[in-house]
Amino acid sequence: MAWAGGLGSARGAELLLAGKTAASAETILTLIFHPVHGRRFLVAVMAAADPVPPYWRELLKQFELSETRAQLRALNKRLVRLEEGEEA
Repeated sequence: MAWAGGLGSARGAELLLAGKTAASAETILTLIFHPVHGRRFLVAVMAAADPVPPYWRELLKQFELSETRAQLRALNKRLVRLEEGEEA
């Protein structure tokens, strides 16, 4: 899933929300339910969204994510560092 890192990033989420990426609904659902990238993708979307679209808010409720936007941004940064091997 080479494309997952791009859409799973904060920048990828911004592009997705702005409608500037050609991700299909199938691709998005695959990311959301992917065992490795799913949570990171949702966190990136929520951190990038302003305001948060109701659809994403509902998805987060299903995943029991109730963090504030600042917490989501911090979590997204930490997930990026973990992926890059900067944290143990």
